[in-house]
Amino acid sequence: MCGIVGYVGRRPAQELLLQGLTKLEYRGRIRLFVRTLSDSPPGSARHLEKGDSIRAWVDIRRPEPVRTPGGFDQLGWARREGIHAFATCKNERLLNVTTAHISPRAWVDTARDRLSRSWRHVADPLNRAVTASMVLGDEGALDATTREEFRAAGLLHLLVVSGSQVAALIIGLRRAMPRPLRIRWAGCAVEGAVLLVYCLLAGAGDSIVRATVMALAFSVAVRADLHRGGANFLFASAIALLALRPLDALDPGAQMSFAATLALVAHAGGAARGLAARHVPGLLADVLAATVVASLAVAPLTLLHFHRFSLIALPANLLAAPLAVALLYASLATAVLDVFFAPLAPAGGWICGIVAEALRSLAHYAAANDPDWRGPAPPLALLIGLTGLAAGRGWSRRILPLSGLVASLSLSSLPRGDGRLHLWFLDVGQGDSVVIETPAGSAAVIDAGPSFERFDSGERVVGEALWRLGHRRVAFLGVTHRHNDHEGGAPFLARHFDPERVYVNGESKALRDFSPKIVRRGDAWILDGVTFRVLGPDSAWTLPRADENARSLVVEVSWGATSFLLMGDATRLTEGLLDIPRRRYDLVKVGHHGAATSSSERLVRDARPRLALISVGNRNRFAHPAGDVVARWAGAGALVWRTDIHRTLHVASDGKRIEWQ
Repeated sequence: MCGIVGYVGRRPAQELLLQGLTKLEYRGRIRLFVRTLSDSPPGSARHLEKGDSIRAWVDIRRPEPVRTPGGFDQLGWARREGIHAFATCKNERLLNVTTAHISPRAWVDTARDRLSRSWRHVADPLNRAVTASMVLGDEGALDATTREEFRAAGLLHLLVVSGSQVAALIIGLRRAMPRPLRIRWAGCAVEGAVLLVYCLLAGAGDSIVRATVMALAFSVAVRADLHRGGANFLFASAIALLALRPLDALDPGAQMSFAATLALVAHAGGAARGLAARHVPGLLADVLAATVVASLAVAPLTLLHFHRFSLIALPANLLAAPLAVALLYASLATAVLDVFFAPLAPAGGWICGIVAEALRSLAHYAAANDPDWRGPAPPLALLIGLTGLAAGRGWSRRILPLSGLVASLSLSSLPRGDGRLHLWFLDVGQGDSVVIETPAGSAAVIDAGPSFERFDSGERVVGEALWRLGHRRVAFLGVTHRHNDHEGGAPFLARHFDPERVYVNGESKALRDFSPKIVRRGDAWILDGVTFRVLGPDSAWTLPRADENARSLVVEVSWGATSFLLMGDATRLTEGLLDIPRRRYDLVKVGHHGAATSSSERLVRDARPRLALISVGNRNRFAHPAGDVVARWAGAGALVWRTDIHRTLHVASDGKRIEWQ
C-alpha cells in the first residue's frame, strides 16, 4: 500500500508542522510513506531520486511503544534507527520536489542497476528474484510463497544480505589467494577493498555493515596476532559498533551477528580442519564448517526471540550453503561477462537459474517436511547454563552453569497463574481476538484475527502473545463465527497450541481437522473456576441464512463478582433475542467492530459496562466504528477503548474488581 519510503529532516534545520491552526517547530528525522498512483504526473513520487529535497502534506505520528505481548516494539526500533516520527502522504500529488540533488552515492546506484540488469539472462522470473535478493538484498520481486518457504526451512537469512554473503566472499578470497598473501597486509587490503565495495553495492544495511566491520576486524587480526586469533579484535569491533549505536545491543539481528561471528572465530577453523582430514575438499570444508558452527550458535537466540526451533534447518543449511556460495559467485561472474564478454553472459545466467532453482526446490521440500516446532522462549538462565556447559572445561568450571541449568528447569515447571483472571484484547487490525489467562495459569483464546497472503494474525500476533506469556498449549479455542477477521488465524493456533477443545458456531471448513464442537445458547463450561456461558444464538431462533454476523456466538465470562460480555459480530437482530442478565458488566466487547448494525439502545442500557472495547482496524474501509455507537456507549457511562487508537487492552480481575491498562 505504501509505495515509497524516504527520510525527511536529516539536517538539524527545523521543520514546520501545521496542526489545526497552530504551527509547531519540529527537529529530527521522519520516515515518510508515500502512497503511489498508477498514472504519475511529472515531479511525482515516482520520479524521486536519492538526495532530493521535498515538500509534502502528511499525517504525522510518533512511534508507539509495544502494548501487545510479543508484539513489534515500534518505539524501540525507531530509537535504534534514530527516527523521531512517522508520516504518511495520502497521495503522491501532495508531494513536490523543491530541490533536485545528485546523491553522493549515485555511482553506487548506477553500479547496482548495472548488476541487476545483467541478471536478465536468468530466464525464470522467480529464479531472477531469488538471485537479486540473495546478492543485493533486493526483495521487491520476491513472492510471498517463496519467502515463506525459505523462512519455514530456516533459510531466510540467505535472502537477506548479511554475514552469509560476507563469509562466502572471505572464504573464497582466502582460498584464491597464494599462501604467502594470506598472512600479509597486502592480502588484508585486497579483502578490505572487496568487502567495502560489496557492502556499498548491497545497500549498506545494518546487517551487512555489522558483518563487514567484524570481517575486517578478523582480517586484521589474522595478520596482527597470528597466535592468539581474532577474538580480541572481534570484541574491539563489537565495542566500536555498540559505541556508535548502543541500542543495537537489544536488537536480535545484532545479537545473532555477534554470536555467529564469535562462533566462527572460535570454532570454524578447527571444524574445517576436521572435515579436511576426512578428505572433504578445502573450499567445501570451509563452507560446511562455517554453516554448522554459525547455525548452532544462533539456534538459542532464534528460540529466544522468534519462538522457533527447526529440526530441518541444520541439514537444509548444509545443503544450501554450497549452492548459495555458487549462486553468489555465478551471479557476479555473469555481471562481469555481461560487461566484457557479452556473448558468454547467457551461459552465466543459465547457471544462476539452475542454482537458484535448486535452492527454491530445497526450500520447498524442507519447508514441507519441517515439524515446525514453536514454543515460548526458554528461561534466560537455561541458555546461559547451556552456553557455560559448552564453553567450560573441567568440572570446576561447569558447576556454576550446571546449577543455573538445574534452577531454570525447576523454575520453569512452576505454575504461571497469579490468582487473577487476565483478558488480553489484542490489536489484530480489523478483526477480533481475546487471550484469556485463568487464575491458575491456563490459557484460552476466543477468535484469532484475520489471515492474508503475507500476514497471519494467528501466527504474528496471537501466537506471539501466547508464547511471550509462556504458554505452549491452550485449554480451548473458540471462534465466534466463520468470517476471516475472526477465524483467519485459528488454523495456525489449532496446529501449534493443541487446544483440548475447539468451539464454533457452525460447520467450519478451516477447522474441520480439529474436531470442532458446535455450541448454542445454554452451553457452558468452567475452566479453573472461570465460567464461560453461551448466550446466543439459539437453534430455535429465526435468523437470515446468509447473515453470518447474526449467527455469531455471544459469550459471557464470569469470575467471582466480575463479568465480561463478548458480543462477537452480533447484530441488533441477535441482540434483541438475547436474554441479558440485568446486571452491570465490567466490560463489553462491542459487537461487529462498532458498526451501526450493532449496539442497540436496549443492549447498552441493560449491560451498562464500565469499559466498552471496540476492536477495529486503523482507517478501515468500513468506516468502523460508527460515531453514534461510540456516543451511545459513552453516554451510558462506559469508557470507550478502541484498538485502532489505544491498541491492545489488558484487563485483570481479582474476582471483586478489575484493573486495566
